[in-house]
Amino acid sequence: MRITNSMMVNRMMMNMNRNMSRMDKLYNDYASGKRIHRPSDDPVLVARSLKIHTDIAENDQFKRNVDDAYSILDKTETSLRELNNILHRVRDLTTQASNGVLTPEDTMKIQSEVKQIKEQIIKISNDTYVGRHIFSGYRTDEPYLNENGTNAVNLDKEIRSDGLNLPVNIPASPNNKFKLNITGLVKSDGTKYTGEYTVQLPNKSYDGTTNTLEDLKNDLQNALNSAVPADYKNFEVKLENNQIVIKNPKIKDSQKFAIKSDTLDLKNLGFEKLNISQSTEKIDYNIGISASISINIRGDEVFGPVVDSDNDNIPDKTLMDTMNELIGLLEKGDNEEISKKLDEIDTHMNNISRLRATVGARTNTVETIRNRIEDTKINFTKLLSETEDTDMAEVSMQFMMADSIYKASLNIGARIIQPSLVDFIR
Repeated sequence: MRITNSMMVNRMMMNMNRNMSRMDKLYNDYASGKRIHRPSDDPVLVARSLKIHTDIAENDQFKRNVDDAYSILDKTETSLRELNNILHRVRDLTTQASNGVLTPEDTMKIQSEVKQIKEQIIKISNDTYVGRHIFSGYRTDEPYLNENGTNAVNLDKEIRSDGLNLPVNIPASPNNKFKLNITGLVKSDGTKYTGEYTVQLPNKSYDGTTNTLEDLKNDLQNALNSAVPADYKNFEVKLENNQIVIKNPKIKDSQKFAIKSDTLDLKNLGFEKLNISQSTEKIDYNIGISASISINIRGDEVFGPVVDSDNDNIPDKTLMDTMNELIGLLEKGDNEEISKKLDEIDTHMNNISRLRATVGARTNTVETIRNRIEDTKINFTKLLSETEDTDMAEVSMQFMMADSIYKASLNIGARIIQPSLVDFIR
């Protein structure tokens, strides 16, 4: 094969460009501190780098969620602490008013302060964090209580069974009945009471074929609405995840509804002997992969029915009920009845203490997760550095070697391109 001068020059230029390209790559690595500039540099490392960047961004979002959750919980704890202090003051005033030695003028002064405390409780119920009401469940744009202490919003409430096992057998009368209680009903004279209604289910066996679970749902819904007054014929029964869910949007946050039975075995339906409605409006924050935490304390837990005034194991008296009754008794000067309010106040205070403990436990959990997230970010950053960053010492050594090779190629190349036609005719 004949090797021409042109071939040698072209090969020399190709090798020289290759050397320069290598030096340029090493220079970019050194100057930028990164060894990956395009996917073709190292496809495996590029894929790993993109995944790590995604993990870091996800971790940063979890960190923001955790910080926001911590702030909301801290604001909630502050509100509950203030409410607890206020109730301590109400208890002190109630104790003074019930001792029987105060003059009517002194009692009226106490009543005036209790009225002001009631207004302060309403303000606490409408506390906000960055413009969002913390006790209003999902409706964070609305205050929980009106200025007069009545509910401005009603949180979604339900009774949910543990699960159904077919067949569900409903026995014959009278063992096919259970009680439905609705608290907070108002008589014509303004006093509140708990309504108790008898619900009767048809004597059937729901085996999923002849009588389906859909039939059971419809029969239960019809039985509930047939038993209650017209104002509360809004019971809705659904089947979710093999569970019976009972709701009634007409039930206010100052009320509860409950089902109980001593004869009908409610375990056939997945219920216990006593089932009390609970609010379901939990605001959860994602604080990790497949991990979340509830950050809100719902208004019905704080200001809703807490006191069981008729000893049926169903809370039926709210904080506002206790405050309104106390104000009325102070106006009458009924020392004996005033003293009875101490137990109700203690019940509300114990409830607040329980909720504060719940908030404290959640806060501790959030702090622990925040520390873990910070450690995770350090680990991800270290891994990203190992994946992307340039080893300065190694690149510096490689660059010096490439520079030496380039200079040597220039020296040898000068000998290749040096001869010309003039050199041959001299």
